[in-house]
Parts: sequence; C-alpha cells; structure tokens
Amino acid sequence: MEATKSCFSAWVSTRGSVGNLEDRQTLAALRLFFDLYGESHFTRWDREDFTTDEHTVRTLKRCGYRKTLQDSNALEGQACSETVCYVYPATL
Repeated sequence: MEATKSCFSAWVSTRGSVGNLEDRQTLAALRLFFDLYGESHFTRWDREDFTTDEHTVRTLKRCGYRKTLQDSNALEGQACSETVCYVYPATL
C-alpha cells in the first residue's frame, strides 16, 4: 500500500493536481489559438456602421472579426483598450 501512495504522490507532483485537467487544457489551447492567429485570422471591425475597411489586406482563412474597444473609465488618464474577438461558430 505504501508503494501505491508513493507512486500516486509522484504522479500528482508531476501532473500538478488531482482535479480535472481538461478545462485547463482547453483554455490553454484557446489562448494559444488567439495568440497565434488573433491578427491574421480575424478581420478588423472598428467602424460603427458594421462594415470593414475595404482598403486593407484581405483576411485569409477568416475565423471571425476583432474589434478594439476603448475604456472610458481609464485610471489616472491612461488610455486603456481591449480587443474582443467575434468567432464564427464553425471555427470552434
């Protein structure tokens, strides 16, 4: 029984935890996808009239659109923004 506990403890130590690992792996895969393809696979959508800039480079293998939102509640006058990606359902 001691050998079993020792093996289990070594496995947990290597793995990091005994909980479900799928959620963390899924989030890590999504983060990696957006890091790798956030600029190249998402067309900029920064106009309020729901159109995209026709004079920019075309997005190949488009997965959706990305829109940069400005934060009006920026602290201490510092400009803040965040990019929101709208992903096509077929991409997932």
